[in-house]
Amino acid sequence: MTNPDSALGSENDTSVRALLSDVRTKPARNLVFAAPADDPRARRPVDVARLVVAAIIILVTSESYRNGNEFDQRMAEFFGEDLPSWISAPFTIVFILGGVYSGLLLISILLFGTGRRAVARDMFLAGLLASALAMGVSQLTGPEWPDWLPELYEREGVPSFPVFRLALAAALIRVAHPYLSAPMRHLGGRLLGGMMAASLLLGYGSVTSIIGGLALGIGTAAAVHLVFGSGIGIPSRARIIDALASLGVEVLDIEFLPEQPVGETLVRADLPDDGRLLVKIYGRDAVDAAFAVRAWRAMWYRDSHRPVAATGLQQVEHEGLLLLDAHRKGAAVPELVAWGPGDAGDALLVVRGGQSGERFESLDPAEIGDDTLHQCWEALAGLHRAGIVHRDIDSQRVVVLEDRVVLTDLSGAAVSFDPSVRSADVAQMLVTTAVQVGPERAIAVARRVLGDPELGAALPLVQTSALSTALRGEVKAGGLKLKSLRETAIEAVGIEAPPLAQLVRVTWGNVAMVALTAFAVSALIGALADIGFDTIADEVANASWTWIITALVLSQLTNVGEWISLTGFVPRVPFWPTLKFRYAIAFISLAVPSDAGSIAMNIRFMQKQGVAWAAAVAQGPLLTIFTKAFDIILLVLSAKVIGETVNLDDVDSGPVLRIIVLVVVLVVVGAAVAFAVPKLRHMVLPPLKEGLAAIRDSVTDPRRLARVASGTLLQRLLFALTLAAAAQAFGGSEIGFTEALFINSIVSLFLGFMPVPGGVGVGEAALAAGLTALGMGEAPALAAAVTHRMVTTYLPPIYGWYTSRWLAENDYL
Repeated sequence: MTNPDSALGSENDTSVRALLSDVRTKPARNLVFAAPADDPRARRPVDVARLVVAAIIILVTSESYRNGNEFDQRMAEFFGEDLPSWISAPFTIVFILGGVYSGLLLISILLFGTGRRAVARDMFLAGLLASALAMGVSQLTGPEWPDWLPELYEREGVPSFPVFRLALAAALIRVAHPYLSAPMRHLGGRLLGGMMAASLLLGYGSVTSIIGGLALGIGTAAAVHLVFGSGIGIPSRARIIDALASLGVEVLDIEFLPEQPVGETLVRADLPDDGRLLVKIYGRDAVDAAFAVRAWRAMWYRDSHRPVAATGLQQVEHEGLLLLDAHRKGAAVPELVAWGPGDAGDALLVVRGGQSGERFESLDPAEIGDDTLHQCWEALAGLHRAGIVHRDIDSQRVVVLEDRVVLTDLSGAAVSFDPSVRSADVAQMLVTTAVQVGPERAIAVARRVLGDPELGAALPLVQTSALSTALRGEVKAGGLKLKSLRETAIEAVGIEAPPLAQLVRVTWGNVAMVALTAFAVSALIGALADIGFDTIADEVANASWTWIITALVLSQLTNVGEWISLTGFVPRVPFWPTLKFRYAIAFISLAVPSDAGSIAMNIRFMQKQGVAWAAAVAQGPLLTIFTKAFDIILLVLSAKVIGETVNLDDVDSGPVLRIIVLVVVLVVVGAAVAFAVPKLRHMVLPPLKEGLAAIRDSVTDPRRLARVASGTLLQRLLFALTLAAAAQAFGGSEIGFTEALFINSIVSLFLGFMPVPGGVGVGEAALAAGLTALGMGEAPALAAAVTHRMVTTYLPPIYGWYTSRWLAENDYL
């Protein structure tokens, strides 16, 4: 929020005629600047987005340039021949003119831009920063200095990264962009486009260096705007009064409201007959600001049904139509007086009835009577009877007049008879009143007006995600606890606690899922590319598909062993969700190093099955311990059978012993500290006892222990059978079940301690080495290893991506 009235000064003109006369003696608008010199500044979310996107583009294009991408080379060859002078000369002029224009713009604002020295300062700093970044990036990608004067000094080979003059011009022009008039902004944009085309045609830059240079300039401007803020584009007093006159509304004076919403300018206008109007202006920057806010909410929340993009005039038309309809149907809303475009390109909405009262937030809570609260709910009910939902209720939009309460600002409203959408309005009004008068009074009045069923239906929406940004700020400032408000209302209404409505579209879990997916896929592709697709393809062409399908079926049956093991901890663990859980484990294991991911997933899954947190923490690692113990036992037994020995003579036990000693020391020190400090002792001992009790029950009960052991053993044997089937598919007749058991056990132990996500690449190499050592040829062994890893490690994550989402949606994770 900003206070434009203090920023713009106080002009107490007493005559509309004098003001309009003064306006007509000057151009309708400034040809260079779109806002007054003292236009307030603000830091905009859109600049954060620009900076992040620009940084990503610079990283991608610089890496592509450094590696010498084929597209750059082809484009350089295509435009490598000398152009005719009648083509090259105009583009050379455009390239030079773009740089000259940006420099002259800085000098002109500094010398002739009265009161705009801060803009010149921002441009100067942006130019310095862009120059420094361009030189630094050029050194990192070259290493070499950027091309300062490419039209005079031709570089041998590929042009430098980035195109220096383009980056510098973009930084200067984009910093000045918020303050310039539309013609000046369009001129700057066209010159930047011309510089990009000239750079490509004249060979001053490659495609990546051109894109990187533009991104560097835009990102630099965004960074400067974030540091110093940028003009919010509030129109001048004379411009607003002139626009009102063009709509047939003559006013004596206007006053900017102390608080200004994002994307709008609100003024109070004094009429000649002592009346007052409220004027909303959508200036040139309103569309950008509103777009950023709506796009952000549409990205994160499911309840955003309003259009993301709309012009200022479209927003005025939308709100004006709803005001007319609501007022015609008797709803408590302001009266529409006028609307339309102004001569300077602004869109105006003029209303009567919402400017002379007091905002709900400004009232003394002790003086707010139940009749006022009753009128708040009646105003909302009247709006709903008119078939309109407000969707942005807060204490600034609830205005208390002498005889009634009106709901102002229908910019976010919509026509809807959907009960769930109306419930969101009810939740917002409940929170708005509770912030002012407390939960008990707010709930009591709401029950009297609405009734328990309608109030109860809105309680799942009493949550942060269902509130506007302004209302969330009021909740925080007022110290209201939404959970406490919801619980108090549930108790008053006398219903069971309903689950919260799922309003969030994107969660951090979704973001993590996408990141893990990208990491897993990139790791898999990179590893398989290193192994050699040609070799694998030749072997697969001659493979036995019967054995490959057998390996695939056997690998899926390993999940049955996992289910049997879990029944040793949780006797009633569901079968199908557990199988889906194993696929989810496969997905996580491909992206998270060693066994850390599977342990964490096991713990979470066990908690969702009703196992206490401490017991789940203890039992999760216990499953891994059982698995590794069976790997060791099966390794020793299979080695005896096939005549191999597990030779440990060449193993350097020093690092292992040091790690063991370090772990023991840390455990002892941690235990001593925990038991010595009473507060820590009370925190640690209860869950520790609970966890040990869970382990004792699972290990000491013969039937439960048998389920854990038999399930783990079945799982290890099926993995060995899968490897044997894969070897048979490629002619590995010398690899029987025992040999496969030996190789699978030692590789499983090896991968469990490797900090490589999913053992990608390492697992294939280890399996291939083991198969080769036992008599298979190198190519068949490699193909068998990849096939085994494909059916056990790489295919399950494909299902696991879907099953992990299913498990989360159905509250299993």
